[in-house]
Amino acid sequence: MKIARTVLLILAAVAIGGAVIACSSDDNKASSPTKSAAASSATTQVSSSPAATTIELTAKEFAFTPAALEATNGRPATFKFTNRGTVSHTMTVYADDKYTDKVQGADTGRISAGNSGQFTVTFDKAGDFYFRCEVHPTQMQGEIAVK
Repeated sequence: MKIARTVLLILAAVAIGGAVIACSSDDNKASSPTKSAAASSATTQVSSSPAATTIELTAKEFAFTPAALEATNGRPATFKFTNRGTVSHTMTVYADDKYTDKVQGADTGRISAGNSGQFTVTFDKAGDFYFRCEVHPTQMQGEIAVK
């Protein structure tokens, strides 16, 4: 009886430990692979929405390539971000050019050199949106034209 109880406690501890590890994140991983954003400038992706458009973006040293992107109003856009530089970078989207109105969920988090991350967002209005690297905010900036 005591052995069975000990085994049961060990199995429970392993299961809890695995859940904690699975829910944690580190510098080399982005937010969830297809994270939807919801904010005044974007809406949550719905299962009945059209397939997402993939937009690829690269950071190398202190520049984004390309720095000008396009997305379609009302259609999910998956931003695939690759860091080809030697230092960590992020890609965070804002609804304003002063970088004060962050689009919720439209952020890769910190991506280490040689790694990638992505997020999916649906813009609910046409217009210009802006992105930058939060690690190098004055050096690395770009624009998204939503049509």
